[in-house]
Amino acid sequence: MPTERSITLTYLKIAWKAFLLITVIYLGYRFLLLSMVILAPFILAVLIALVIDGPVRLLQRQFRLSRNISALLVLTSTCYVAIALSAWVVGRLIAELTYFVSRLPHWQTLLTEQGEAIVALVQSYFAFLPIDLRALLALDFSFANLAERLNAIIPVAVTAIVRFASLVPTAVVFIIVLVVAAFFITVDLDKLKSRVVSLTPPGTARPLLDVLARLIKGTLGWAKTQLIMMFVTSIIVLIGLIILRVRFVMLIAVTVGVVDALPVLGPGAIFVPWIIWSLLADNMYLAGGLAVIYALTLAARYSLSPLILAENIGIEPLPTLIASYVGLVLLGFLGLAMGPMLLVVYKALAEVGLIGKIKEWLLS
Repeated sequence: MPTERSITLTYLKIAWKAFLLITVIYLGYRFLLLSMVILAPFILAVLIALVIDGPVRLLQRQFRLSRNISALLVLTSTCYVAIALSAWVVGRLIAELTYFVSRLPHWQTLLTEQGEAIVALVQSYFAFLPIDLRALLALDFSFANLAERLNAIIPVAVTAIVRFASLVPTAVVFIIVLVVAAFFITVDLDKLKSRVVSLTPPGTARPLLDVLARLIKGTLGWAKTQLIMMFVTSIIVLIGLIILRVRFVMLIAVTVGVVDALPVLGPGAIFVPWIIWSLLADNMYLAGGLAVIYALTLAARYSLSPLILAENIGIEPLPTLIASYVGLVLLGFLGLAMGPMLLVVYKALAEVGLIGKIKEWLLS
């Protein structure tokens, strides 16, 4: 019969093993983040090579081309499409930004006039309050001063733009390395797979390849889901703003689509202040329309995202929804993406038997 001392030792051993396991997972996570930063173009090149491998093989079979020529044709076509789409979007953004900058003095004057009117309205309500409370809530605020402060921000913004422009050469080098690496990896993809298999210990190649394949599928599925949701959000915002006859529809739609993919911000970072300002400016039509657009973007994100993510990563919608919600509660908006990804990792490790072996090791 086990004594109290043996039971205590057993729990201490389990706790020590759990501590070691958590430490290894944490160090592996930190190493993975560091590797993703240093080797980012090559990691992206591997993902691109895996994505275009199907079309490359199709060209090889249908037209009896060499793998080098097929890889060059597919990669070149992909780059041309990406460049053309980027040029169109950037052209529209530059045109709308140019008009936006030209209208800044007018909006500065409008901000001052409407702001002063709002302050005067609030102060008129304060006239009916008791004297002490009126003194406590007295407003000594000038929107003209706010406009002057906004002018002071312009040099800071220009400096930020110059610093951003200084990153262009680095971005160009990054893209060149990415494209060249994607080409060479695509050409030698079969050889690289064989080389990876040869480096694994005997008997572990198949489980490791299964886990790697599921992780790659989950990563690509997550990225595909984010792109689809960015596109859906941008289209919803674009159509809504066209109906509302708002200027800068392309600029705003693209901005909201990009912000929608950011974990912390989301569309509310743009729509909520805009709706509040429209209410203060007594533009109920615009405020109501913006609220409807914002509600549609949220509905699309929380209803379509689990379904699309489940289809792309091979997990049922309900577990995906649960993982997204738990991730949201524990990690904030970042957890919306991390939850399903961790579920993919867990499922991949469980299917190859690694989770069971870890449980046996902990309880042995």
